[in-house]
Amino acid sequence: MRILLINNFHYLRGGSDRVYFETARILKNKGHEVGFFSTQSPENEATDFSHYFVKNKDISQQQSFFNKVFSAKEFVYNPEAVQKLEKLLSEFKPHIVHLHIFQSRLSSAIIKTIKKSGIPSVMTVHEYKMLCPVYICLDSKGEICEKCANGNYIPCITNKCTQNSYLASAINAIESKVRDQFFNYENNIDAFVYPSQFIKNKHTQYKDALKNKSYVIHNFIDLNKFSTTQQKEDYYLYYGRLSREKGVPTLINAWKKFPHLKLKIVGSGPEENLIKQLVKELNLSNVELLGAKYGNELTQIIQKAKFTLVPSEWYETFGLTIIESYACGTPVIAAAIGGIEELVDENKTGFLFESHNENKLCAAIQKSNTLLREEYNLLSKFSVEKANTAFTEEKYYDSLIKVYTSISLSDT
Repeated sequence: MRILLINNFHYLRGGSDRVYFETARILKNKGHEVGFFSTQSPENEATDFSHYFVKNKDISQQQSFFNKVFSAKEFVYNPEAVQKLEKLLSEFKPHIVHLHIFQSRLSSAIIKTIKKSGIPSVMTVHEYKMLCPVYICLDSKGEICEKCANGNYIPCITNKCTQNSYLASAINAIESKVRDQFFNYENNIDAFVYPSQFIKNKHTQYKDALKNKSYVIHNFIDLNKFSTTQQKEDYYLYYGRLSREKGVPTLINAWKKFPHLKLKIVGSGPEENLIKQLVKELNLSNVELLGAKYGNELTQIIQKAKFTLVPSEWYETFGLTIIESYACGTPVIAAAIGGIEELVDENKTGFLFESHNENKLCAAIQKSNTLLREEYNLLSKFSVEKANTAFTEEKYYDSLIKVYTSISLSDT
């Protein structure tokens, strides 16, 4: 089977990109032919399909008003993406097109191109772009918001949800409205894959047309890349993107109450300077900012951590850091929000706390720090068992092939 994978980025930026690459790896290992369609970047992984890739467009705060407006046109309809995808579909002739995150940079217009080709398509829904113009269901104040989920995107503009800017928010709102009117996903994509039951339920709550074409397939990890160690060190760990929805400032504020405990923070992102400043202002000598880490270096940090902390403050769609930690024998303390609740077994693989609640987070940390060694070892043991049974490549592949087959058969 020939499968074309589509994603805004062809290099590793976050969890969705990792799923895109890992899906390609599994499919290739199973004997399938895999093609790629993405945007150009000097950071891209090497591929024979790069000549089909599209110039990368972005709307930054530094751009002038006129440049933002000009760029916005291609966020809604990117003619280069449409033309190059038409050529790729004609030459590669895939049996299935599998979309990941493609909105804005490649533009929603490409789904009409795929539909016109007659090739079945499936989309992995990594975020809430179909319900929220800024994709994370948070308003400008960082509070959970579903005001736009019914298709009225005016609140996005009035609340300045994008970059605290009326213009940037209007561009995202218009993009969403144009998508609904002319490139409706429900009518043009054959199947939708969600990494958690939560994100599926949230989408089908507002979009009835998705109910009969939606599937839950949990993400997975390459278990060969992870192992446990008996040499645990006495520190807690946060690793991941440093952005407002991840709740890192709440975590740091909570750490004021634990001067005897060490916290390591691994990652980079738009909130990095703010987080550095907060640590400095609070004079937290027990908080260490390590920057971005990858590969074996990151794995070793996870292995030796006592607990991984996941203080998310948005509807987390899954949580790859959780299952990676499990595979390293590291239990988690995580916010009970979004798809996270489906991953953490309370008192068995870790502890849950109320998202955005600093006191509840402190209580969970305190609980974790008073465990007997035997109790901790059981948490570690059950974490490894869960990783090795619930989030394997085979489970993911078998479920994905069933979706591919179902839309291929329904198309014939």
